[in-house]
Amino acid sequence: MKKLTLFAAVLFVLAGCVVTSESFRYKNRFDRFYNLLTDREKQLFAEDKLAELGALLDTHETNDANFYKEYRDVQIYEAITTFDGKKTAWFFRYIILKELNRDNLFVYLNFLSANEQTAFTVNSGINEIVEEKYLKDAAFKAFIDNMRKEFRLYGFSNIQVNEFFRNVVFPEVSRDQIFPLLTLLKSKNLLLDYQAADKNIPAIAQKLDEAIKGSPAGLDKSALEDIKKSCGLTKLDTSAILSLYNDIIMKEMDQDAVNKIWMKLL
Repeated sequence: MKKLTLFAAVLFVLAGCVVTSESFRYKNRFDRFYNLLTDREKQLFAEDKLAELGALLDTHETNDANFYKEYRDVQIYEAITTFDGKKTAWFFRYIILKELNRDNLFVYLNFLSANEQTAFTVNSGINEIVEEKYLKDAAFKAFIDNMRKEFRLYGFSNIQVNEFFRNVVFPEVSRDQIFPLLTLLKSKNLLLDYQAADKNIPAIAQKLDEAIKGSPAGLDKSALEDIKKSCGLTKLDTSAILSLYNDIIMKEMDQDAVNKIWMKLL
C-alpha cells in the first residue's frame, strides 16, 4: 500500500513538472519574440492591432539588420519563416499566448458570477464588471496582475486582459464542446427541437434536465457538468448554456464547420 501511495505521489510530481516545463517553454518562446519589439509595437500587440503591428514589423525587418537577424532566428525556431509581420504577430498572440493561458481562462471565469459569465460570453457590459471587480476584489486583482507579470500579458489593461480571454482563448474551448452538447441533446431526442428555427430553449432545457434526472447512475448529469466545466461556464443553468451556444458561440463560429457538425449528427 505504501509503495502504491509513493508511486502515485511520484506520478503527481512528474505530471506537475511536465505542466511547469510546458508553461516555461511557452513563456520563453513568447519572450524571444516580444523582447524584440519597440514600445509602440508592444502597445499594438496589446491592443490586438495586428495589421498595423505587422506593417511596422515588416518595415523594422527591412531597415534594421540586427533586428532582422534576431527576428529571423525566432521565425526559424518556430518554423514560420514564410510568415509576414502580421502572421508572425498573430502566431504569438493566437497560438503561443493562447496555449500558455488556456488553463487560466477557467480560473478567470470562476471569479465571475452566473450573470457575469453571461455578460462575458455575450461580450456586453463585461468591461465595466471587470474594472469594478478589479477595484473591489483583492483576489481578482492579484490574478489580473499575475497575468500581466507571469503569464506574458505584458502591458495589457484590465479590459485588454478580458478581451484576450474572450476573443483568443474562449472561442476554441467553447467550440470544442459543441459536438458533446449536441450529442447529449440527440441522446434525449431533443436535437431536432434545438435545431428548429422557432425553438423554445427554456422548454428544451427543462426536458433535458428532466431526462438527465431520470438517467441511470447520473451519467448524463456528469456529461452536462463536463461540458460546462470544459467551456468554463460552470455557474450557468441548462437554459443559459443552450441559449448562449445557440445565440453566440455557434454564430461566431465558421458556419461551414457548424453545418458539418449538424450533418454528422442528424
